[in-house]
Amino acid sequence: MERKRKTKHELYASCRLLAWTISFALLFCFQLSASSQSTSSINRNFQNEPLAQVLRTIGNDGGKKVIFSTQDTKNEFVTSRVSTSSVNDALKQVLSGKPFKFEQIGEFITVTRTTQAQNAQNGHSLVFGKVVDRNGEPLPGVTVRCDDKAVGGVTDADGNYSIEMPATTRHLVFAYVGMKDATVLVRGTKSQIMLDPVVMYDDGHQLNEVVVTGYQSLSRERATGAFDKVGSEVLSSRPTSDLSSALQGLVAGMQGTENEDGTVDFKIRGTSSFFANTSPLVVVDGFPIEGNFSSINPNDVESVTVLKDAAAASIWGTRSANGVIVVTTKHAKQGSKLSVEGKSFWRLGTRPDLDYILAQADSRTAVDYELKSLQNGWNFGDYVPGGVNGLMSPLNEVHEAYYNNMYNGLSEEDMNAQLDILRNRSNRSQLKKYLMQQQLLQQYDVSVSGGTDKFSNYASLMYEKNDEATIKRGYERFMANYNGIYHINRHVTATLNATWQKRNIETSGVRVSEFATLQPYEMLLNDDGSYAYNTSAYWNRQEAASINASSFPTSDFSYNMLREVRNRSYRTNSDNWRIQLGLDFNIIKGLTYNIKYQYEYNKQDNRYVDSPESSETAYYENFFVNFDPTTNSATESYLPVGSMVRSGNSKVKNYVFRNQVNYKNIFGKHDVSALAGIEMSQYDTSSTTNPTLFGYNENTNTAPAPYYGTKSDFKNLYGYSFYNTYYLFNQLQTRFSNRTDRYLSYYINAAYMFDDRYGVSFSSRWDGSNFVTDDASLRWSPMWSVGAKWNMKNEKWLKPVKNIDYLTLRYTYGLNGNAETSTSTRTLITMSQSSVTNTTVARIASYGNPDLSWEVTHSHNFGVDFGFFHNVLSGKIDIYNRRSKDVIGTVNVPAVYGTTTQTFNNAEISNKGIEVELTGRFSFNEFHINSTVTYAYNKNKVEKLYHPNEYCYGYMYASDPSNSYFIEGRPIGAVYAYKFAGTEDGTPYVWGPNGTKYSFSDLTLHNNTYGSEEFLEYKGSTISPHTFGWANEFSWQGLSLYVYFTGKFGGVYRTPTADTPYHDSTGRCFVSKYVTRFYESDGTSSPTFPNAGDYMCYRWDRYIPYLSCYVEDASFIRLKELTLAYQIPARWMARLKIQSMKVYCQARDLGMIWTANKYGDDPEWLPGTNKPAASFTLGLDINL
Repeated sequence: MERKRKTKHELYASCRLLAWTISFALLFCFQLSASSQSTSSINRNFQNEPLAQVLRTIGNDGGKKVIFSTQDTKNEFVTSRVSTSSVNDALKQVLSGKPFKFEQIGEFITVTRTTQAQNAQNGHSLVFGKVVDRNGEPLPGVTVRCDDKAVGGVTDADGNYSIEMPATTRHLVFAYVGMKDATVLVRGTKSQIMLDPVVMYDDGHQLNEVVVTGYQSLSRERATGAFDKVGSEVLSSRPTSDLSSALQGLVAGMQGTENEDGTVDFKIRGTSSFFANTSPLVVVDGFPIEGNFSSINPNDVESVTVLKDAAAASIWGTRSANGVIVVTTKHAKQGSKLSVEGKSFWRLGTRPDLDYILAQADSRTAVDYELKSLQNGWNFGDYVPGGVNGLMSPLNEVHEAYYNNMYNGLSEEDMNAQLDILRNRSNRSQLKKYLMQQQLLQQYDVSVSGGTDKFSNYASLMYEKNDEATIKRGYERFMANYNGIYHINRHVTATLNATWQKRNIETSGVRVSEFATLQPYEMLLNDDGSYAYNTSAYWNRQEAASINASSFPTSDFSYNMLREVRNRSYRTNSDNWRIQLGLDFNIIKGLTYNIKYQYEYNKQDNRYVDSPESSETAYYENFFVNFDPTTNSATESYLPVGSMVRSGNSKVKNYVFRNQVNYKNIFGKHDVSALAGIEMSQYDTSSTTNPTLFGYNENTNTAPAPYYGTKSDFKNLYGYSFYNTYYLFNQLQTRFSNRTDRYLSYYINAAYMFDDRYGVSFSSRWDGSNFVTDDASLRWSPMWSVGAKWNMKNEKWLKPVKNIDYLTLRYTYGLNGNAETSTSTRTLITMSQSSVTNTTVARIASYGNPDLSWEVTHSHNFGVDFGFFHNVLSGKIDIYNRRSKDVIGTVNVPAVYGTTTQTFNNAEISNKGIEVELTGRFSFNEFHINSTVTYAYNKNKVEKLYHPNEYCYGYMYASDPSNSYFIEGRPIGAVYAYKFAGTEDGTPYVWGPNGTKYSFSDLTLHNNTYGSEEFLEYKGSTISPHTFGWANEFSWQGLSLYVYFTGKFGGVYRTPTADTPYHDSTGRCFVSKYVTRFYESDGTSSPTFPNAGDYMCYRWDRYIPYLSCYVEDASFIRLKELTLAYQIPARWMARLKIQSMKVYCQARDLGMIWTANKYGDDPEWLPGTNKPAASFTLGLDINL
């Protein structure tokens, strides 16, 4: 019944969404069409005018594309008065009595002589068609010529062309500034030949490419900084839910780390800070946005520019040390015709590899190991039945069999029989049947654009639904976007960009990785369909059977994962708004003034409901009772019975206001541009956690107030009042958090280019913040950069070299900043409510440091841009050296000062590297190959630490930067390992200082000894210094194949291990599949099982994961994407009034091509992590 209601609800919601989308699109189309078009009428009085001119006039007046041969119409004249609204009627009138006829072919009307053989006799054919860019937009002004002629024709404003082709040639060549030349084979000998639309692609390596920094747009020819631009033609070939995944691997030096949800976190040119934000700043249409790429509809993106060095990014000041990613969204062109585009795709995921993700031992291995550990005493003592401790000591089925043999008279034979049943039982099929589902991501997007001389409008709607691999997990997303430009007059232009997103997320189901909380032999359902026993996190079922369960608020103490998922509803709803307003004033030639404003509002509400049948609800209700051990009964309960509700919300509000003056002019050989501005911004973040609501009734939407009693009589199972009150207090109090960051910035930028050969640039920005300090000067951070450029190709001595298309040298130097906002020059406190005194109390959040200052990164960059052989080969090379100074780090200080750690500007970090990008373009008649290779090398090093000594555990934990341990002289993410010293009498050892051996059970070395490369082995870094990407596109006529590889080299990783033979005597117990290594080892290169009774083996996890024998090479090459697309011929679509249609299929995450490690592990997704499964996508793009 619940499923039916859900299906009806989903159907209703889908219908409502469809109706909303269609209504919006029709309304927008109607208004736009009304504003851009009027009823066509033809009123002309032709007096002996050339027929060619008459045909052009009728076509223009009637809004039709009339195609004809100038050779056929030569010496033909027309005298006629025409007054009609029909192009066909007008053509009939002017061609009356002449040897011509006309015919509708698709969107064209062709006019030809009635003698069909004329063109065939002289060997000529009239070839006509349309030229568009990759997005289907018409390209006016494209030069069209036969391959043996220097002169031909050009496309009109709608991208249409017609040309007479002699029999001596069969190829047409299309050329357009900033586009790659296209050559088309013309088949057939008819007098009229209509070709499919010719698609031309951006030449991203030509000098006229536009660089968007967020504050200005400038040609690549004049840009001195290091940047990479990814255009819509590349992005559109990678259908995605999140823009970050479409950018992965496309930019040299921008290393991506993929998350479980498919989004990607980027780092540009290494890590330059320990504790401050290390992610690049994301800018959308000139404004920085909060959060990640999730608020951007990837279908609305026109281009993405990545600013990497100081000259490119310094205008963004203290937020630019990690690089800047500038996103430009689509806008309609002024005077463009109405265009409607629809996109949709369906992505199916394959079943996740549970054995890889869980890294869990099979049932037989798990049972044998659990029994072995219990029998050998590898624990802190056996479970003791009875009392509250016994009740709250959950046992799995191996525990139960073992302890029933120990305490309850179960024979060894019966125990082994029970264990054999467990050995031969596996829950994998039930997990797949009841808790997993087909992964499906579906996305539907429609956009409408068009414009007049006054208005330009672009609007889009997107709906997306994602079903994850497990039931009751996924989301729905709705997005709407509008970009409008209004030319008030020739001096004033207004702009409006608005984006809205609503996301409904459900996380009621368990993640695949959570399956590991079940033993491999624990089923979900029994043979009779009842819920099977799963080990509880709280209760012992045998002990629960011996108490008076009916006296408790909830008599069922059991736990089952399937029942838990079915009886909870965890939902998060979010609404995001972003509005950008602008006014542009053209004051005089070259001088403009801009006012811009952005407002962002993000709200998120979460509501987690556990029903009365949930074990989570039962735990709270049964734990907070007065318990009488003499009768094994609950005498009084404090929490009402019903559902449990946890809820809260968070809000983010951002304001940015900017005033900017721009100047640009050309005086002969002198090109001057400059800008100056002031920017004010404020970022408000707040959150509220509501009290947990107990006893909630969903039907009546009510909940009674719980009885709390007094602190003296308010008990729990253990009889503790203070602990109980304190614990429950955290559940019942309302918690608030608020933060406000304000910035005031002044900035200038200037550039000068002489004779298109020599250029210089200068940029500076002063950022001030509400940094808590008594010294106002510490709130300000001046950042600046200088750059120079030499366009060598424009030198007279190099111009004659035909095989060099362009050759440019660049150099920049500058300072970028980073703001670490978690600390201050003064002591900061956090306010809260005491559970003991019920009064407001404060704790010290940061002791502060009066000498703290901004982090500063000094950056050098030398670059070369080149293109050879008519851009058959093009690319760039950048060499950089970045050194971050005054980096904030923590230092251990004596406790006598009131704290054991303190923050100082005590560190320096360097990043040195090289980036290479090479693109080759090859054409063989109609077969084209476009191949781009990106390679980057980054050498990261912690140059200086105020207090460089670190204990051995710090050396081990440094491999994960989130642990906040760093080693001077080594990169962030440094991997150190203990050297195994063999096994003696069943005890494993590692080497310590001065050749001393330390037992795995001895923590003196790990916890209390300073690390040193004298006895620790440095293996490398978890952050690979070498990254690689290789994108290949093969196209023939309308068919294209895109193949994309990624790779990383030079890094290392710690292979997963069974950390310790220690095994808990109670509770949920995870048994790693790598426990077999203990069985297989002879003790010479890795440890074996400990001796019987050695419960101190619990300490082995301080050493085993960090042994040098478990460090592997993390190098790999991955086949990331494979896409096959087909552009359906226009002649097939003409009857359907469809301008263009493309269908495609894509496969993602197809696996490793090569790995350097001996285990075949995926170094980015190690066993035990939720590795994304391969997926297959079907998509359709339509242009109307």
